[in-house]
Amino acid sequence: MNTILHRASKALQYISDGICIVDLDGRYSEVNSAFTNITGYSQEELIGQSPRILKSGVHDSDFYKSMWDAIHSKGIWKGEICNRRKNGSLFFENITITKAYDDQGEPSHYAAVLSDITEKKSHNNELYRMAHYDQLTNLANRVSLTQKLDEYIACDKMFTLFFIDIDDFKSVNDNFGHIGGDEVLKILSHRLKSEIRATDMIARFGGDEFIIISEETNAEVNYSIAERLLMTACSPMQIGNQTVSTSISIGISTPRVATLEDSSDLIIRQADQAMYQAKKMGKNCIKWFSESQEDSLSESTSELIAGRTISMAKREAIRTQILEMIMSGIALRETLRKIVQLVELDYPGMLCSILLLDDSKEHLVGGIAPSLPKFYNEQINGIKIGKGIGACGNTAFTGTRTIIEDISTHPYWKPFAPLAAKANLGACWSEPIYSGDKKVLGTFAIYHAEKSIPVEDDFKLINMSARLAAMAIEKDKLTSKLWRNSNFDVLTKLPNEQLLKEHIRKQIKTTNANDSFTLFFIDIKNLSHINDKYGYNNGNAVLKEIAKRLEKSFGDHNTIARISGDEFAILSVNNTVNLLHTALVKKIEQVLNKPHNISDVKVSVGFNMGSSNYPSDASDEIKLVQTAASALQKHKKSNVGYCHCYDQAELEASNDLCELTTDLTNAIKTKQLSLVYQPIVDFETKQVVKVEALARWNHPKRGPIGPDIFVPLAEKNNLAIKLGEFVIDESLKALKLLHEQHNLKLKISINTSALQYSRDYQLAEFIEKTILKYKVCADCITIELTETALAHDLDVVYEQLLKIKKLGVKVAIDDFGTGYSSLSYLQKLDFDFLKIDKVFIKNMADSNSDTIMCEAMIAMASKLGIDVIVEGVETNKQATLLKELSAQYGQGYLFSKPLPMDDLNRLLEQRH
Repeated sequence: MNTILHRASKALQYISDGICIVDLDGRYSEVNSAFTNITGYSQEELIGQSPRILKSGVHDSDFYKSMWDAIHSKGIWKGEICNRRKNGSLFFENITITKAYDDQGEPSHYAAVLSDITEKKSHNNELYRMAHYDQLTNLANRVSLTQKLDEYIACDKMFTLFFIDIDDFKSVNDNFGHIGGDEVLKILSHRLKSEIRATDMIARFGGDEFIIISEETNAEVNYSIAERLLMTACSPMQIGNQTVSTSISIGISTPRVATLEDSSDLIIRQADQAMYQAKKMGKNCIKWFSESQEDSLSESTSELIAGRTISMAKREAIRTQILEMIMSGIALRETLRKIVQLVELDYPGMLCSILLLDDSKEHLVGGIAPSLPKFYNEQINGIKIGKGIGACGNTAFTGTRTIIEDISTHPYWKPFAPLAAKANLGACWSEPIYSGDKKVLGTFAIYHAEKSIPVEDDFKLINMSARLAAMAIEKDKLTSKLWRNSNFDVLTKLPNEQLLKEHIRKQIKTTNANDSFTLFFIDIKNLSHINDKYGYNNGNAVLKEIAKRLEKSFGDHNTIARISGDEFAILSVNNTVNLLHTALVKKIEQVLNKPHNISDVKVSVGFNMGSSNYPSDASDEIKLVQTAASALQKHKKSNVGYCHCYDQAELEASNDLCELTTDLTNAIKTKQLSLVYQPIVDFETKQVVKVEALARWNHPKRGPIGPDIFVPLAEKNNLAIKLGEFVIDESLKALKLLHEQHNLKLKISINTSALQYSRDYQLAEFIEKTILKYKVCADCITIELTETALAHDLDVVYEQLLKIKKLGVKVAIDDFGTGYSSLSYLQKLDFDFLKIDKVFIKNMADSNSDTIMCEAMIAMASKLGIDVIVEGVETNKQATLLKELSAQYGQGYLFSKPLPMDDLNRLLEQRH
């Protein structure tokens, strides 16, 4: 018997389902290998433990009671359980638990057979989401929408359908690209969803079209909903560093118009027709299905709409004019004045006022009230806000509407009663102007000469006017913020390079024929050392102190700017002779050489400086910046004196470089560049398992230009991302072709630039889109980055690499040992491959120290679970040594030089 049980137990180890035996005391007595693989625990860790070790906390006590009741009464239970693995992750299992008996019919143990369904369940959930939700906006899609409509129709439920289309969305894509257009769609979908109730449904119908199903059937309420949707859609959006303004058209259909006997398609078509009628009326318009169908509304609803037609038309006309002003970027005060004037024009007897909260948030200022007496506006300007302080002071303080029907008797107006009487004011209604995040920006008030009580239309008017004012204010604030972000350095608050060029342009216009001025570029030498030794916070403090010192010493008549991480500029507008230039250089040297106090330690920074003069060295702002930068690079190389002045020979070289930069820009756009592919060989099998994609440029006039020239040129001229995207796109296209032509799972490595890992660029998103575009396997792709990329901002690079690895893409550290080598980042960033630079193997066959260095790097990588690729393998002796040292892969001219695609195909056919 024991032999049989032993054999059975042994056989269980080869079954793919997890199997466990639990004794009557509730302890594991036997588990198979599949069970340990699923749970993550070893047999030693499980035997003798209670199954509660896997408990996830997802199921309540009633669930387990029901399960054990079934086992005890029926002897078996089948179901789905969510448990927790040893590593803390949840997993789902289909499990069958049976109660077993011995030969005497007594219970002996419990046996369970389970299978891991986590991936299947996740896949099914994902398939459901893909089938029922829009992937871009996460809103319901057309399938979900039709199902919902069919449900309503089937149960004769009343509802209203809003068909929404973005006006002229093509211009958004044209101006901001499809990525910008997608961002607009995501922001707008979120805004529209925030304006509807939880019981309503919003779906993306397709492209730039949305549909809302509302259970509201009151025509007036639905019109108000539509107005709110128009308002929220018109609020400015921030896309990158630019402001985008959109508008929408809305068509409305109701079950009274499309009878419930009709299909969901008919109701959608009717709303769609109404939407196109709205578009013909202009932007920001609302339209019911048709005039004849509007007449089919119930008599009471028709009378209500007829009674409100004039009020609605007036409000819509005001709203449309103001929205056009907001979107066209007219000055804030002019827009606010127009709001006041339009309301007063269409509603005689009303005197309107807009007051704004000052920066302290304690006073109302800037009164815009052209119809109120001047003396009144002057007295009210700067009024302190507070509970019970007039209508507007109370509204600004409490954030609620204040209605004063009779100013002469109301306690809030007691201190201002004489002033109001002199201005002939009898009533005041004040509405708070709210920002999008519900902060009070100011007040919109309506005055009457006589006592007055507002009616429903008045409330709608004042609410609409306050919202329009809020949109104008927020658009102005956003524009100002974007301008500052685009023109000033965030850390030092100094002008950036863009604003510096603008100052140079203005200086050129005002400089007389015999005058000149100088631009200095300054590079702080050892900032990276300070960052490494004292931390980035102290490094930033040094930069801010340098900016402060330069402004204090030179900022009165000159422009001080921060150009990049450790580079500053001084635009000196009044040095006309060499003596002044020399004196200024000496003064800059004195300012920068003052030590900085970091954690009670005196730290000095070195610097390099270059200068260029207008008009002798450059005729415009672009050339002046280029020549000053060139002079700075010259000083970095020579390190002679405190400053290098630009000369004509450098000007000619700069012009050539400028021309080459233009050519490179065109080459990337027109795909003048090409790729070659260098094979990577498995040392063990001697088979080609990967290729590295390398960019090449054959200039139509200059001939081949090496990557050692055009790659740095791209990085210095904001072309690195475009170049990188070209290489990724062409590489994955090549990978697809290689997989189609050869029966092997060849993999490809793609180089990336440090600039592709910046905060402002989403490399992972572009890689994902390109993978989907060419339908290639993510695990066949390796992204390579050099150690220098890690020196920029390790946290940002780490975040980007995590996103890339989540796609299934592999990551390699290139040229290891030549730059910012650190064991800590190898552990943190979880690289798949480590590429040893050719410098370490060049002499390894003859040099024991090089061999030891390679062996150490390979051993370290092995302990971290990282495969090694060795570059620059040129001899069989090197290959043999590297294989003996346990390196996995080799790359170099011993195996093959970089090949065009046709030659690579021939090589693969020969070797495979």
